[in-house]
Amino acid sequence: MAIGHDPVPIDALPLVPGADPGGKAIEGLSLSRLALRRLLHDKPTLFSLVVVVLFLLMAVSAPILSAVGILNPTAYHNDLIDVNSGGLPNAKGGISWSHWLGVEPTTGRDVLSRIILGVTFSLAVALSAAILAVVIGILLGIISGYLGGWVDAIVSRIIDMTLSFPQTLMLIGLSGIFIEQLVSMGVPEGNTASGVYVILVLGLFGWPSFARLIRGQVLSQREREYIEAARAVYAWVAKLCVTLGADEKDLVSFEKYAAAAQGLAGPSSAARALYAGVPNIERVDRLVRTIAAQKGMRSAAVDEIAQLAGPRA
Repeated sequence: MAIGHDPVPIDALPLVPGADPGGKAIEGLSLSRLALRRLLHDKPTLFSLVVVVLFLLMAVSAPILSAVGILNPTAYHNDLIDVNSGGLPNAKGGISWSHWLGVEPTTGRDVLSRIILGVTFSLAVALSAAILAVVIGILLGIISGYLGGWVDAIVSRIIDMTLSFPQTLMLIGLSGIFIEQLVSMGVPEGNTASGVYVILVLGLFGWPSFARLIRGQVLSQREREYIEAARAVYAWVAKLCVTLGADEKDLVSFEKYAAAAQGLAGPSSAARALYAGVPNIERVDRLVRTIAAQKGMRSAAVDEIAQLAGPRA
């Protein structure tokens, strides 16, 4: 006789995650769909995205609207300013259906047209400076992390030196000299020369952060390859030891093996002996290869190590 509640029908039991009533596995959401779902539920982020898209559309369409005459940021409207008051706009700042934000004092140029066209110029300068900084940072970061040694030391000192310069102060203090130099090199004067100068300063002083990030990733990947190669050699040698009759419990763990291997960062006694001119040294790698060959085992990684070490034994 059953004690307690009546048995629950199997149809009323909760479903196992990942299965539907039909017995088919429920397809998981991809990372892109998860990100889209989170974005749609995040109202502040969604509003910010809409604002950014509007600015991008404004920046792209401004030169086109200026070319067809809808925007006219360079036209002077002297009839909308009062010369007797020092060039101030007329009543309401010159605001009208033709000039929604009024006109510029002393010149009478349309303020809204100049703002919209200024978005294009600002975005072009910002994107160009960011691209320049990213390209320099990626190149130097990859070179520094991959080569290491003295190259890494030099690049790291250059990064520290670049970060020590006050970017904003240099942007302001050296503008006159460098803009004149750019004009003498053939860059059109005015906004073009000023924009090129800002791009160069922001790009040449903004790359260190990207270089440090890329350098860290390259170092991480390089160390990961060493660890994977070390694990492969360790597993092969452990298998050889077990084949010879050793107990797996008596083998040194990979963690202890890796910790001991860190002490080999400096020149080993064998390397110092070879450098001193010793004709022959004991070669553990060749010993392991010989024993493994007798058991019908071979490792390409160990063969590469033996070949790298040289023929002397």
